[in-house]
Parts: sequence; C-alpha cells; structure tokens
Amino acid sequence: MMDAVPDAVTVWAVELGRGTMRERKGTLSLGPEALAFEAADGYSHLRIPLADLRKARRVLGSPVLIVTHAAGARTERVAFYFVQPPPLEPVAPESTDRRGMLSMARQTRRKTRRINAGYLGTWNQAKKRELVEWQEAIRAAIREA
Repeated sequence: MMDAVPDAVTVWAVELGRGTMRERKGTLSLGPEALAFEAADGYSHLRIPLADLRKARRVLGSPVLIVTHAAGARTERVAFYFVQPPPLEPVAPESTDRRGMLSMARQTRRKTRRINAGYLGTWNQAKKRELVEWQEAIRAAIREA
C-alpha cells in the first residue's frame, strides 16, 4: 500500500495532444485505485486507474507535473499546473498599421513567452516541495500497481 498519499490539491489540467489546449480548474487527488481530477465545472472529470499510469515527471523550473497514462491502445499525457497557467497566446497588438504588424506580433509573442517563463519560474520556487511530493507519490503508485 502507498505510504504517503498527498492531500488533495487545486490544479489546472491540460490534456496534451488533443488539439485543444484548454485548461480546466479542479481538484487532484490520489486514491487507492486511481489518480482523480474533479473539475470545478462539474462535468469534465478525469479518472486514471493506477494500473494505467506510466510516468510522472516535473517540468523543471515550473510548477507543472506531466502524467503519462495508457488510454486503450494509445498513450496520453496530461499536464497538471499547480498554479493557474499563463495565457498561451499573446494579446493582439492594438495597432492596425500594416507596416509594423509582423514585427510587433513577433515581439509580442517573444515578450509573452519571456513573461510566462518568469511567472512559472517564480511559482516553481513556492510549489517545488508540493510537486516533488506528488511526483514521488504517483511514482510509488506506479511501482505498486
């Protein structure tokens, strides 16, 4: 049986490789039979049986845990953000001047990535212990399953 099961925690789940990168806020918990994500919206829950879990790894320098699991014949990945994810797309430039549109968009995307990396890096310092605890608990569940 698993030694230390972490307390349920609020996370944002993003199913990777599904075509949409929509985050869903909810509660992540680890039970004796499954890793469960209960969405705050009340209907988009995710339940992964421990036998289907393949891998859990932290994204270094950020408060993100990626869980790989079997889903029938294919393998799927879910990213659990332990803080609200920053927006993936930059805010559209307000200028409608065509001369500078492309350079402004490129600069905006670059700036957005830099700001997002800084945001995640800052939160990583505060959430690292919690992330390591979850990673170790999921890895222990994988070994026992």
